[in-house]
Amino acid sequence: MRRRTKARIWALQILYAHEITRAPLPQTCESFFARRKANKEKKAYTQRILDCFENNREAIDRVIEESVANWRIERLSLIDKNILRISICELLHMPDIPAKASINEAIVLSHWFGGDDSPRFINGVLDSIFHQALKAR
Repeated sequence: MRRRTKARIWALQILYAHEITRAPLPQTCESFFARRKANKEKKAYTQRILDCFENNREAIDRVIEESVANWRIERLSLIDKNILRISICELLHMPDIPAKASINEAIVLSHWFGGDDSPRFINGVLDSIFHQALKAR
């Protein structure tokens, strides 16, 4: 498994735990890594994703809400919502990450961790966000 794929999985696990426990994100992250031997590069990329999310949480969640017609963010599954958050961080705030790679990785994560409809849902939402971002440039 590639390092960034593993880092995205870790970010998904940390964001999920954060949502379930309601503990502060830095505390959830610290607890997560205290129980794992983490390669520096994987840990650094995981932290980069989490820092991006923490610093842009409201804007990222607003992008999700604007992109899912007739749904409120609270109604999304925790897995789908957090996969979207990770990918939106990469799409909108990490220009060094290729958009197509980020979207593909999100779809892979949704196959592994989401429900039956998750891959199609994730792909549709991210494709819409990607095209809106291109128009805005």
